[in-house]
Amino acid sequence: MKNRIERIKSVAKMNKELELWIKETEKKGELTKVIEKANEKKIEPMGKCEICGKRNAKFVCIKCHRKVCSSCYFSILGLCKKCISKEVVEKWKQDHPNWKNVLDVEWID
Repeated sequence: MKNRIERIKSVAKMNKELELWIKETEKKGELTKVIEKANEKKIEPMGKCEICGKRNAKFVCIKCHRKVCSSCYFSILGLCKKCISKEVVEKWKQDHPNWKNVLDVEWID
């Protein structure tokens, strides 16, 4: 849990609105509760993604509570791409490691 909060905070430095939300939620003493609730999956996503509208929703954003598909969600953070700055989203989309070199195994699609 602590690692997840630290990852969210590191991304928040690049996104002022997200940084403000984190500070306000922490001030209220609710950040850990919000993340734990998301981990417990008390909110069941159903229907189409509320961002792209193309794929089935499988996740719920911890900040805005949108029901989103895996393409519109950053599971390592628990946030949808609407809650992360466009610059961060674009940077992450461009970072496609060569898994064959990283894992030293042949990649099969």
